[in-house]
Amino acid sequence: MKKINKRIQSAITQGFIFNTIIIVVLLGVIIAYIVPNIVMIEEEKKALNTKVEAYKRIQKEWITLKEFKNIYGQKKEKKDAYIVNLLRNIDKELYENNLKNTTNKSYSEFLLERKEYIFEKKENENFRKMEKKINTILPSYTDTSRTEGTLSDYKFTNFIETLLFTFNLETQDSIGVGTISTISEEDTNLLTSKSSIFYIPLHLKLIGKKADILDFIHYIENVGSISIEKKELIVYSDNSIKKVIEGEKYFRGYNIYENQITDIESITMPQYIDTSAEPTNGESLINFVKKSQGRDKFTIEINMRFYVSGIPDYKVEKFISEVIKTHSTLKKDIQSTSAKIKKRNQKATSSDVLFSISTIDSLLHIVISMEEEVKSLKNEFFKNKSKIEEVYKKSYEIDNKLSKIQKALNESKNIIEIN
Repeated sequence: MKKINKRIQSAITQGFIFNTIIIVVLLGVIIAYIVPNIVMIEEEKKALNTKVEAYKRIQKEWITLKEFKNIYGQKKEKKDAYIVNLLRNIDKELYENNLKNTTNKSYSEFLLERKEYIFEKKENENFRKMEKKINTILPSYTDTSRTEGTLSDYKFTNFIETLLFTFNLETQDSIGVGTISTISEEDTNLLTSKSSIFYIPLHLKLIGKKADILDFIHYIENVGSISIEKKELIVYSDNSIKKVIEGEKYFRGYNIYENQITDIESITMPQYIDTSAEPTNGESLINFVKKSQGRDKFTIEINMRFYVSGIPDYKVEKFISEVIKTHSTLKKDIQSTSAKIKKRNQKATSSDVLFSISTIDSLLHIVISMEEEVKSLKNEFFKNKSKIEEVYKKSYEIDNKLSKIQKALNESKNIIEIN
């Protein structure tokens, strides 16, 4: 056996060490990078398989209600009142019965069939009757009322005058449309088929016979009330009121309650109805009063809400101009009051006076901070007419804020005794 010299032995040793280092490095690379990547690849394969299965399910059945709500909830720019209310009220059964494909066809074919089915339903006589009822109880508020199911200022005034004539009631108050009020989302449980719901507030002092006033209150409490029975829209009806609204034709099945939906906000009576005598034979108190005191003259003050869908452009533009003017006038009023306080240079000792002076300073800062927001209203209105209802609601909120500021200013002025 040939003896290995030291040079060869050293080379072999160095080669072995080098190879060992390379192997260790490679193992490190495998452990540090390749193994985790293999795990990650497996996880991605699983995730991909899940996505593929979800994709196949969506292609065949469509997304679930929860997925639909999550997707739409991320689109903040499309969160209008109609969609928010729709998503709140739609249930799983309704969604799956109408948008989930349980047939053997593709989802696109299924959707096309549903579209054709809906168009057929819209041409159906029953659907047209239901649509007419909806437009009657929640009319679209427009600048003119040339089409059926719309309401204008003139038509509203005429409707109220007709109601009062029908129920033999009198009033000295002016009847008309002032500021249109917005309703909160919690109150938007009227009809989810309408995108934006507002109401026309109306205050009237009414004079008439007790029987007629009781009939009118009963009518306003129930007009436009609806329920869904066997997929049909049913408007409330009863036999309590034997009247036909002036100008309407009586026909078999006539329902006086198929008119614009209305709420009573409050009723004030200068004197209570005499209920000292008790009805007999199970008769209701209202019927007893109508029979025993029905012809007596009586007076009430009533605040009502007449609900409408949408709002005309000219109303929004006029209201925005009024809000801008109110803000400007209020700012000048606060600045003038503040100047009078400084000019008087009074040494206030009363805590109420000191608090009022501080309040006026705070109100001035608030009004000044609102300037840009108020100025932008008109730009927003003209920039996008499709969102005028949102601009109106924003204007309405600002107007309410200004009203509260004006009230606080007046109270402070009274305490300080500045006119």
